[in-house]
Amino acid sequence: MEKDFDIIDINFGCPSTKIIKQGAGGALLKRKNKIKEILEVINCKKPLTIKIRVGYDKDEAVEIARICERYVSAIIVHARTVEQGYSGKANWEVIKKVKGAIKIPVIGNGDVWGGEDAKKMLDGTGCDYVMVGRAAIGNPFIFKEISHYLKKDHIFLDLKTGSKKEILMILVEQLKQRGLIMNDKAVFNELLKREAICSTGLESGIAVPNALTDEVREPLIVIALIKDGMKYEEVDQKTTYLLILLLGRKDNPGLQLRLLAHICRLVKETAIVEKLKKAGSPENICEVIKQEERKIE
Repeated sequence: MEKDFDIIDINFGCPSTKIIKQGAGGALLKRKNKIKEILEVINCKKPLTIKIRVGYDKDEAVEIARICERYVSAIIVHARTVEQGYSGKANWEVIKKVKGAIKIPVIGNGDVWGGEDAKKMLDGTGCDYVMVGRAAIGNPFIFKEISHYLKKDHIFLDLKTGSKKEILMILVEQLKQRGLIMNDKAVFNELLKREAICSTGLESGIAVPNALTDEVREPLIVIALIKDGMKYEEVDQKTTYLLILLLGRKDNPGLQLRLLAHICRLVKETAIVEKLKKAGSPENICEVIKQEERKIE
């Protein structure tokens, strides 16, 4: 059967009553030696992963994880006890403790309902990955939402001076460092080609450098706030304080045009620029943009 699947995953955390009554699922967390026996007899060349809970009725996650570590490729930790079922709040601190106690990848699970939750779990526990369970019921798009949320990036530049070319170079280097683009030189050259046709410096202190490239896997929008401003060959010759960089794929130029039109419509009003300049943080900038998007809709 190995040819028909990529991994084996054993669920030692299922809280379902009918499963518990059979001594399976979460009931096995009370029989740690049995878990070890099960793992020892599995002979499979494919990766083996397991899912556990904090414990049956108390925190024993680190002990259980250490027992299983030598037999598996990764451990999924649902941060509730079996007795809790899905009630109460998941204790992410347990995930953090397990991650610090073992050397194999740890996958966090419990109370991840969107991108913000996923980011908080990754940052707060140090886990390697996040598993989504009930939140996917009725919302199969949650995985794409989380992926987009985790990839978003806000770059703040605090430069006293700098030419357009220098600013674009810094932006591209930042993107490369974050793993958001593949070939930084190719992206930089595409941006310069676009600027050679016509400057992307708009009115009211905003520039929207953009290019089509095969060096991104999907459209990428990056907000760069330049606190002291710069000269960007603007239409109205005013100082530019905000750059909204848009990189689209060459195989979908239509989407690039729609995104560009949306951004230009969004930042048309001078008042928006003033709000963005005063925002001072990535979160506040996003909130300003969301408010303006609601007005457009």
